[in-house]
Amino acid sequence: MIYFTTFLFAWLSVFAMYLVCRAAGFRPLVSVIAPVVMILAVPCFMTGGGYFYDYPELAFMALAVWIALRLDWWWLLPVAALATWNKESFLFMLPTLYPLLRQRTSRIRAAVAVGLLMVTSGAVYMANRVHSAHNPGATVLLKWKSQIKFVLKPAHWVNWEVTYGFAHFKAFSLIPLALLVWTVWRGWLLLPPAIQRHGQIAAALHLPLFFSFACRESCVTSACSMLYFCCCWPRT
Repeated sequence: MIYFTTFLFAWLSVFAMYLVCRAAGFRPLVSVIAPVVMILAVPCFMTGGGYFYDYPELAFMALAVWIALRLDWWWLLPVAALATWNKESFLFMLPTLYPLLRQRTSRIRAAVAVGLLMVTSGAVYMANRVHSAHNPGATVLLKWKSQIKFVLKPAHWVNWEVTYGFAHFKAFSLIPLALLVWTVWRGWLLLPPAIQRHGQIAAALHLPLFFSFACRESCVTSACSMLYFCCCWPRT
């Protein structure tokens, strides 16, 4: 069941990323190739080849972006509920949808829509929290100290791992991060303005969260990587 569910969400994420590319104005061939390359690259982005819950998260994020670009905001309500039920971090993805919703409505309506979506997501989170309140363990673990220790050791920036049977640098090491920065720098001006603002909000929200709470061997958030990889392709 876990294998087939993971495969289903991986397939759905490819289709959703295709819809994102088309909604962002990219040509059909680019919109087909970029999601396929992206889904093949996900195990390289994720330390240890990734985890089963990464694929539903990617699918929900891509679907939410497409709905924000093309449909009325209330279609996001069930997506926000299901995505938060899958992983509570989806709550912090919702503010990044504001510039996408803003393209087709007023500032007030877009802000109200994001607020209601966050209320829906928060309600699902609280329901899960109450249901699991008797379980041992903390809600979050502070990781900023280990992040600092990790960065201060240069040897950590050239770590290797094996994915698809070949050795490569881990996603958080120096060369992959430099390639990601280069990709964003090369394609930033090709992005639609709304996608640019989406990426800026995502970075402003997730980088502090990543530094504070993420495991030092995690990679950059899948949503930003997906959007940059899909949309930074040349418009030729």
